[in-house]
Amino acid sequence: METFFYKRVASFFAILLLATLLLFSALDSSQRQVATVLPRIQPAVALHLLPSPEVPSPSPLPQGPKIMAESYLVQMIGDETPLLEHNGSKQMRPASLTKILTSLLALEELDLNAPVVFSTFAKAIGEKESQVQAGEAFIRNDAIRFAVVESANDAATALAEAIGRKRGAFSFEDAELLFKQAANQKAQELGMINSQFENPTGLDDERHFTTAQDLFRLVSYVSENYPEIWDFSRASDADIQSLRGVTYHIVATNQLLSEFPALMGGKTGLTDVAKGTLILLYPVKLTTHTAVIVILGSDNRFEDGRKLIHWLEEAFDNL
Repeated sequence: METFFYKRVASFFAILLLATLLLFSALDSSQRQVATVLPRIQPAVALHLLPSPEVPSPSPLPQGPKIMAESYLVQMIGDETPLLEHNGSKQMRPASLTKILTSLLALEELDLNAPVVFSTFAKAIGEKESQVQAGEAFIRNDAIRFAVVESANDAATALAEAIGRKRGAFSFEDAELLFKQAANQKAQELGMINSQFENPTGLDDERHFTTAQDLFRLVSYVSENYPEIWDFSRASDADIQSLRGVTYHIVATNQLLSEFPALMGGKTGLTDVAKGTLILLYPVKLTTHTAVIVILGSDNRFEDGRKLIHWLEEAFDNL
């Protein structure tokens, strides 16, 4: 009996040991299965970090229209490849498209309520100028509206002088120099490596040039960070009041605003040497994307802009 008892006890412990081993084996197998499943789950979670879908592009594109401009470009904001381009890297004179950069610097460097004075120096700059009297002052955004909507050279010069004095200039000449340094530094930061700026207005200077590709970079940056510039530029006219209460009426230089109400903004330019220049921002039909049209050196900038808008509409009509 005693021997039988010990055998039963030994069998019991053997069974218990075997059950314990089977349990640990099952747990280990389950952990291995979990470990092999987890890597498959992780990419699904990471889908939220993928970039947004590429800008849709019809294929094939319709044939481009006959454009008079020496250089032009049509490209979607957010896309690296132009839809249409001719001499996009050729250095050209931008004329008053320069005022986009001037307005950008004003928004970055001047306080919202900072007075911008149309000094006697600004009023002496010549060519396209506003009706503002020397000595009048405006808040920053209203001075920008003169520069963007009416393309007034005195307004752009007043903004540049205010920027230069904010940077420490005591004379108009020093303010001009400090503004020029700021403009070229900003251009380099934006990757506008084929551009150089000598003044805030775009008046002809052989050392003042840019490219359609560089202007696209500028427009893209403004659209992302300071879209109010385009909000200003959509106005066909406006009444602006100076700090002493005098009201000035301005009229837009962009003739296409009334013809294409969908335009999201833009800027005109015209000098004897630069010829006609134009930037347009146009929403692409059936998408959420915006196309940028850059025109440089044109004998008829508005006709070129009209043709390129119609081309865009045709290209994306059947997406």
